Amino acid sequence: MAIQITKNKFRFVIAGGVLILYFIFLFGLGYIYYPAYNWKMLLVISAAAAGFIFSCVADITIPVWANTTLGALCLVASPVLSVWMIERMQGGVLQLISFNFWINVLFCFGLILLLLLITNRINLSIIIGISFFFILGVVNHYVVEFRQNPIQPWDVLAIGTAASVVTRLDFTVERDIVGAAGMLFLFLAAVIPVKNPPFLKKRHAYTQIPVACLMVVCISAFVYQVTANRDNFYMDAWDTVGSSQSNGLILNLVLNLETMRNKAPAGYSAEAAAKAVFGDDYEHQGISSGDGSVSASTAPDDEDTTRKPNIIAIMNESFSDLGILGDIGGDEDYMPFLHSLSDNTVKGQLVVPVLGGGTCNTEYEFLTGNTCFMLREGSYPMQQFVTSASPSIVTTLKSQGYDSVAIHPYGATGWNRNRAYPLLGFDRFLSIDDFTDPEYLRDYISDRCSYQKIIEQFENKGDNPIFIFNVTMQNHAGYGIPYDNFEDSYSFPNDDQFPQAKQYLSLVQESDRAFQELVEYFQSVEEETIILFFGDHQPALGDDFVEYLTEHGTLSEKEAKMSQYIVPFYIWANYPISEEDIGTISVNYLSTLLLETAGVKMTAYNEYLAELMEILPIVSPIIGEDQYGYQFNCRDADSPYWELLNEYHMIQYNNVFDRRNRVNEIFYLKDSG
Repeated sequence: MAIQITKNKFRFVIAGGVLILYFIFLFGLGYIYYPAYNWKMLLVISAAAAGFIFSCVADITIPVWANTTLGALCLVASPVLSVWMIERMQGGVLQLISFNFWINVLFCFGLILLLLLITNRINLSIIIGISFFFILGVVNHYVVEFRQNPIQPWDVLAIGTAASVVTRLDFTVERDIVGAAGMLFLFLAAVIPVKNPPFLKKRHAYTQIPVACLMVVCISAFVYQVTANRDNFYMDAWDTVGSSQSNGLILNLVLNLETMRNKAPAGYSAEAAAKAVFGDDYEHQGISSGDGSVSASTAPDDEDTTRKPNIIAIMNESFSDLGILGDIGGDEDYMPFLHSLSDNTVKGQLVVPVLGGGTCNTEYEFLTGNTCFMLREGSYPMQQFVTSASPSIVTTLKSQGYDSVAIHPYGATGWNRNRAYPLLGFDRFLSIDDFTDPEYLRDYISDRCSYQKIIEQFENKGDNPIFIFNVTMQNHAGYGIPYDNFEDSYSFPNDDQFPQAKQYLSLVQESDRAFQELVEYFQSVEEETIILFFGDHQPALGDDFVEYLTEHGTLSEKEAKMSQYIVPFYIWANYPISEEDIGTISVNYLSTLLLETAGVKMTAYNEYLAELMEILPIVSPIIGEDQYGYQFNCRDADSPYWELLNEYHMIQYNNVFDRRNRVNEIFYLKDSG
């Protein structure tokens, strides 16, 4: 064996970068973010850094047989280490002896062999492959931490939105990540000196074909095992993190891919969808051109309506009433105004399809009346399916003479809003670029400032009634970080307890005060105006706080999980409306309830949803519930409501996916200008 200093300058650059990272960890992150490391962990990290740096700067020559043996061992070990790192960083449930662990290994091995076919270099293919899986594991770790859900296949569509807020989140370098990083660098230290054996130095069919065959065997075996054992894997909409931990992240991603095809429901046709709404006597009069336009031949005759109040809908970022989980234990009410609302108010609870993130899915359900449970798992319909003119509450109100504007005090491209909003019918979209010298709380424009923009649009609206949809930003994740422009106003008996929850509840207090000011403004307005206020999802505040709440409550484990998907809503009017607490419904009914409360005309789809809500007030990816409180899985073909849900599915499929044959008279009113 011979050792000499390398002449490759790029290797020195890599070695210097790793040395800098090591000192950052040792003298920076080690004391600020990772105070609990012990001498064993420090020894592993130091050895890994030293070994990696040595491998980079040294050219090591070993006998051909030893080099070939080391390369083969590293090639075989790399997928095993990849899965071990990923699973360690997401909880470490899988064991080396478990069947699911080795299914994940098969996929990783197949991918690394594919890289070997492409690069024809053993060490490079291993380095790229194992580094990719390490990064995947790190990303999944923090996604779970921030939203209590593992990454899903379609999260790739949300990269732009995530990148815009990632710097405002609180990242803690934890023991599992440090341990996985140490093992990665130790392994890479062994891989870097590996050189291609003589038979791989040039591309030949007799070397490429065996590698290709082995890759096909690995992927085929993986696909076969996934297909053959599909019913034995753990998939639970209540416990997505548990599903990912039990299956392994790679396998879980593939299982979700398998369920992401939007198949037409059983017995589907445009005629069947129409008959589900209009009855068996319906005769199809025509089909949509696919552009969402409506002609008089496909729309019912209008009747004049005398009531056209201004309608404002506010979806407040991460707003929720955490008291539903258990006793908060603080010294004061965190939303006193909203808790006191009763006059001219309809209120209740909403089951939303997401937790800790995925705002656009709640937004989509509200705007369209569609439900995410009928869409492929892990999808973001605002990005994937709003690709042409689509019916919504906006088009329903526009056909009755309303002007419409959407307001979001952040980047216009988040969740594809700049493209989706016009397709859903909005006349205008105001983003952060339309705010001049706004007020900030933490790093986001405040609710108070966002509501001032609502008032500005109302005061300049003209003669037509207006529909304003405001998605706020103030309460976005990133709790527990100190800010110069925001001080916590909420406190727990132990002031050091739950810093993230303390800041979050302080923000909720600010939201409550801002909404009170908005209501007080419209109390003095003569024009009839109705305001809807609701949250998009509960925040991700950490398992310790949720456990604290549930320990101080009376909920079962199943009830506690469902309660994490519940947020409040309030419909208030500055004129007399019937006051009611309607209990719990799912978001897909909310726009119908708003239209019904406002007294404006509704589409046949809205009327269908209003009737369905009486039978099944909750229809969601999380759970279904009937009017008597009986709960069931909406995806269970053996549930007593499967046929009814299949009808709903046909209607939604006609709306979203069968645009050429969309039955417009279901989803649109005749345009009355």
